[in-house]
Amino acid sequence: MVPSVLALLVLACASTAQLPPSDWQRTIIFIHKETSPSQYVFLRGGLDHSRRPDCVHNATVDPCSIPIWHIWTTRYGKYNAWRQGDNFLDWYGPEWGQGMVESINFPPQGTPMMWTTDASGWCDPNDMACYYQGRLTMNDPDYFNAERAGFGYTPRNKWGEHYWMLDVLMDCSRTWEGWFNVKAYLTPEREWEPDIWQRDSCTSCRYMPPPSSRNHMARCGVTNVFQWGKPFPCEIFPNHPDPALPDNY
Repeated sequence: MVPSVLALLVLACASTAQLPPSDWQRTIIFIHKETSPSQYVFLRGGLDHSRRPDCVHNATVDPCSIPIWHIWTTRYGKYNAWRQGDNFLDWYGPEWGQGMVESINFPPQGTPMMWTTDASGWCDPNDMACYYQGRLTMNDPDYFNAERAGFGYTPRNKWGEHYWMLDVLMDCSRTWEGWFNVKAYLTPEREWEPDIWQRDSCTSCRYMPPPSSRNHMARCGVTNVFQWGKPFPCEIFPNHPDPALPDNY
């Protein structure tokens, strides 16, 4: 028996009514992983499948995937390409329609992150054009910030080089009481970050310990700092206001 149009509309409305209201908040994640210039770190995550038995391998309809919105449009072509069509933090690698980089022979392996350092005015030591451009932009101190360049210095990084950053708006209503899982993925090696068995709380001024997990447990709406393959040290703290959201995000 074919359902009527009215029945389909009722079903659609009922399904929509079950969804919680959206709660978009700026969420920042750092993962420290020392890399070479030809390596890239992507982030995968969402809800642990052990908590949601109805997870499916399609980020668009997967209840374990978390909607995100990339804030920054940068000068770095690879990051800009990979951010296009990346609408979810999920466990499955490239999303349908996610941007590709023609010069790289692999698709994006999740949500792209930015390589960052705490050194203000940082330039790639092998890029003389960077130093030349720096002299031309001395009146624009933010020109080389990671948020604009796609990699490099960010005032949010207080720890050193090789802190890969994700800075997005995230729908916190799709998390587990404000918590979600993350794990890094290294390319071109196609290497998952090892399990870390996070059983205790990170350094924090206000957040209760998360449930134990073999992944990093991050908090939505704040800044989270992790180490590749290690449960500790880790930090969770409120977002610093600098740099502020761009006008065109």
